[in-house]
Amino acid sequence: AAAALQQLVELGYIEAPGEDVQRDLARARAEQKFNLACTYIDGKQPARALALAEELAAQFPRELRYAVLCGQAAISAGEAEALARAIAHTERLKPDRKQMLTFRAFHCWLTGDSEGALRYFQGATENGPRDPWLLCRVGRAFLRLRRWSDAEKAFMDALALDPDNPEVNYGLSIALPRQGRLEEGVHYGLQAISLFHDFPLAHFQLGAVLSRLRWYERALQAFQICLAMSPNFVLAHRYVSKIAARLGQSEMANKHRDLVKRITAAGIPQPSVD
Repeated sequence: AAAALQQLVELGYIEAPGEDVQRDLARARAEQKFNLACTYIDGKQPARALALAEELAAQFPRELRYAVLCGQAAISAGEAEALARAIAHTERLKPDRKQMLTFRAFHCWLTGDSEGALRYFQGATENGPRDPWLLCRVGRAFLRLRRWSDAEKAFMDALALDPDNPEVNYGLSIALPRQGRLEEGVHYGLQAISLFHDFPLAHFQLGAVLSRLRWYERALQAFQICLAMSPNFVLAHRYVSKIAARLGQSEMANKHRDLVKRITAAGIPQPSVD
C-alpha cells in the first residue's frame, strides 16, 4: 500500500503525505514487525525474532516494549551478548521493571553462572504469585548445581500448580533417579514425553534411567527416538553403542561408535544435559 501511494505521488496524482502521515506509516510498519517478531518467537525461529526486535529497538530507542522484546528474543535464541544489550537498554528506560530479574537470571544461565541464575530466579519467584514456570527455572538451576533434593522440591511445588507441564515432569525424571529413586524417575520421564513427545532430552534421560535399571531394550528404544529428533547427539549415540554391544548387536554398536567419531570431529554443538 505504501509503495502504491508513493507511485501516485511520483506521477503527480496526489500530494506527498505530510509528516503526521509518514509518522503513522512508520508506526504501522513497526507494529507489523513487532507482531511478526512475536510470531517468530512462538514459531521457534528466535534468530529472526531477534533481528527484527533489535531493528525496532534501534529505530525507537525510547520504546520500552521493543527493548523487552529484544530480551525475550535473545533468551529464546540463547544469545548472551544480545541479552546483555537488552538488559542495558531496558535498565536505562525502566530499571525497576520486574522482568529485569528474569533477564539477569537467564544471562547468568547462558554464561554458565548457575549460582547467579539460581539467585535471580529465586528473587523473581518472590516478586509475585507462585509461578510454575519460574519454579521450574529454579529447579533447573538446582539440577545444574547438583542439589538434587532442592531441585525435587522446586519441581514438586511446580507440579502442584501445573501437573500437565512436561518440563516439570522432565525435571523430576532427573532429580529423583539422582537420589536412587529410579522407577519414580521412569514414571515422570514417561509423563514428560506423553505430554510433549517432541522432547529429545526427555527421551534421552528416560533412556539413561532405563539403562541403569538394566531394561536395555526399552532404553535402546528411548535413545533411538531421541536420535530421530536430534541425530547429532553424541551422548545418545554413545549409550546406543554400549547397549547394542551388551545385547550382542555388534553392527549397530560399531555404527554408532563411528558416528560419535564423525560428529565429534565435525565439532557440532551439543545439547546441554542436566
